[in-house]
Amino acid sequence: MSNGQHPDADNLVSLKARLNAISDITYAHTLEWQLEFVKHLFILNGFGLAAAATMVAGNGTHALHVLSSRAASAFGVGLVFALSLMLLRLLVNWDALRNSVVFVEILLRQAMQDDATFEKSMKHLQTPKCIQSGTFLLGFMSCLAFMFGLWCLGAPLRALLTQGI
Repeated sequence: MSNGQHPDADNLVSLKARLNAISDITYAHTLEWQLEFVKHLFILNGFGLAAAATMVAGNGTHALHVLSSRAASAFGVGLVFALSLMLLRLLVNWDALRNSVVFVEILLRQAMQDDATFEKSMKHLQTPKCIQSGTFLLGFMSCLAFMFGLWCLGAPLRALLTQGI
């Protein structure tokens, strides 16, 4: 210890490398799942919008056009929610990446500090509840808009199928 290093300096360097690797893997898997979810919301609402627009443009009764228009509106709203969710998740993911790097540094510093300092350092790394709730709500609303669009589109499709067209 004559060189001024902490007695466990080599262990701390090894621990830091392992924690960084775990953080990177966890972040990558979480980001992949989130992107797949939002991508599928976009695809489903986009296909629904295309189908509803086709129904609106086609020949049919006024009632079919009204329901098809409502379906198109619901799918359009679903796309807006999905886009909002994508942008909010982008901001949250950037923050999470920054926090994972800071978290590793805090853990390493904690090895040389008391528990009260550690708890105080960790508080600013948590994603605010309003943002967590917002991302859940946007995803839920996009799914709900898709389901409503399907319900609205179902009646015109059933009517077309029963007419033999």
